[in-house]
Amino acid sequence: MKTFYECIVIGAGPAGSTAATLLARNGIDTLLIDKENFPREKVCGDCLTPTAVKSLLDESLLKIDEINGYKLKGLKIITSDLQTNTTDFDFKGAYPGYALVVRRKELDHHLLKKAEEAGCRVLLGFEVKKINEKEKFLEVVIKKDEEELILESKIVVVATGNSIQILKNSLNVSYKDYGAVGVAVRAYYETDSMVEPYMHIFALNETWPAMGWVFPVSERIINAGIGFYIDEKKYVGRSLSNSLDLFIKILSQRKEIFSKVRPIEKPKSLKILMGGTNKDIFRNGILACGEAAGLVNPFTGEGMGFAIRSGSILAKVVSYGLSRKLSTSEITRIYKDEINKEFATYMRSALILKRVASSKIVTKGVVYLLNRSKRLSQFNIKHWIKG
Repeated sequence: MKTFYECIVIGAGPAGSTAATLLARNGIDTLLIDKENFPREKVCGDCLTPTAVKSLLDESLLKIDEINGYKLKGLKIITSDLQTNTTDFDFKGAYPGYALVVRRKELDHHLLKKAEEAGCRVLLGFEVKKINEKEKFLEVVIKKDEEELILESKIVVVATGNSIQILKNSLNVSYKDYGAVGVAVRAYYETDSMVEPYMHIFALNETWPAMGWVFPVSERIINAGIGFYIDEKKYVGRSLSNSLDLFIKILSQRKEIFSKVRPIEKPKSLKILMGGTNKDIFRNGILACGEAAGLVNPFTGEGMGFAIRSGSILAKVVSYGLSRKLSTSEITRIYKDEINKEFATYMRSALILKRVASSKIVTKGVVYLLNRSKRLSQFNIKHWIKG
């Protein structure tokens, strides 16, 4: 096995596979590594927003007829006391008029195959232990069972989602370095009736400040979950699993979406790194991407759109830099500038809005106003689907 690559990408989720595919298409000698074997399960809401769908289509990473996705035509915001706010997607051609629900097991495997088709070398089942900075290259230590290999590269992309052990070992990154950290739990359920093709977001008195969601995977299968910021746990007053049980119980009693559900599998939880970072985590050719860089919408917890866009930005910057023989420090600087230009302002404003929306009075006031103005509802939905 060869040991030197121009770029090594760690993590084959949407960010990593997007970056690896586009790098390989640009003629960059790329290796994509993931500790899991594919296809594999991944805890997620599974919903690609219209902007995420556009990013996949624009980069030729997706054709609708080649993946098993379920189209959603808009957003419903549901509270305990007010009329449900229903807004259909209408972006005047700027984005597709639908969101797409695709199980991450299928989506990530699809994107991994795109990387292979582009000529990227893929190595599965190997865990990256550490990145060592040498004088002229980066050394990547990987291990599978008792087999250990040492690889070398000019650029190493860390696209490991919420697993930051590599960044901790290499750049001393910790969870406190992210704008916000959330937790969420989700499960798949079979319903007793057809669920409307909308993104359903819930702000209920009984589960406050935790926010719930229901995303139809098909007419009678839903991805349902609930989440909150870690520092809100004392206000939630119950565990994640108990929060989900209560959420499903309330929905069954309300009978707006369903009256009975049957769990298809046990609930699974995850930690979410949101709102960018408070620390410089790009250094000398080590480039974080997607959730590993905190690129998750702190207002909604959605990260796939940001992951795909950041992977695309990374591929363009690295391809440009390597083709012009720029130094790794210069490539790192350009990438950091481009990421900040694309995401920093939105992340800051979304963090503020999320904290403001933690007030029941504010949230109910907003929903009341949305119900009185279609124009304001469209403005709101553009903010919701950002990413």
